[in-house]
Amino acid sequence: MSEMSFITQLVVVVAALLYITKELSTRFEVALRRYCERHVNSINSLHRNTEEEIRTEFDFWWSDGPANDVQESLLTDPIVREQLQLVPEEMQDAAISSLLVEFQREAMHLAVHARLGSREADLHSKLPRIRGLRSVMLDQYEGHQSELKRVREKLFERKVDVEELERHFA
Repeated sequence: MSEMSFITQLVVVVAALLYITKELSTRFEVALRRYCERHVNSINSLHRNTEEEIRTEFDFWWSDGPANDVQESLLTDPIVREQLQLVPEEMQDAAISSLLVEFQREAMHLAVHARLGSREADLHSKLPRIRGLRSVMLDQYEGHQSELKRVREKLFERKVDVEELERHFA
């Protein structure tokens, strides 16, 4: 009978340890998720603040030349011209305008990153060395950098002087 009592006690202790371990794991996971959210929010806040900071300067820069260059590039592009023929004539200006807005938005994003310089990379370098978290966040950062590279190439194809853009807003 005393053996049964010992086994019962052992089962209760093991169950309690498993419960405590699960609770600690859950709390750690929640804390880690909150930390990631705070980190992402701080980066997004940095982006928004920088965008607000350069909005007027960027609008002047964009309207001073790149907008016309992009529009001219779009109108001389055979693929765009072919697609415009499918659009009713009264809507062609609106179609070109929407493309211009898209390029303007991408150029603004590039200008924000030029102004940020190394501040975003500094934020990522301060990530704790928690297995999995750091690599996921750095993968996101590297993915974003490759997206910026694609944007640079896209703007360059539309005759935007990307180097001048980055120099101007650095």
